[in-house]
Amino acid sequence: MMAGLAVGYVWQKNQIFQLGLQITLGERRLAQLRDENRKLSDQLAVLNSPVLLDQRVRALNLGLFPAQPTQIYRLVEPPANNGPDRRFAARQDAGMTQ
Repeated sequence: MMAGLAVGYVWQKNQIFQLGLQITLGERRLAQLRDENRKLSDQLAVLNSPVLLDQRVRALNLGLFPAQPTQIYRLVEPPANNGPDRRFAARQDAGMTQ
């Protein structure tokens, strides 16, 4: 019986060690992913910079220019209607009985 308990104890300690190792590896991977995410976020911010975009347009000779005021159309959104939907006619179910 003592041998069985000793084997069980060793197995349990081994499992605890293996799980600790998995947690450590997972934490390292998480730190790597967070670092990569931060770097990519910084890169996206730089690439979306209006100054950099203007420089790239000029370097690639794309012929793009800012829109003229006559080329801009502003659309006005209609006010929200919180009541029933008025687009459809009211439906009357005269022949239906419950």
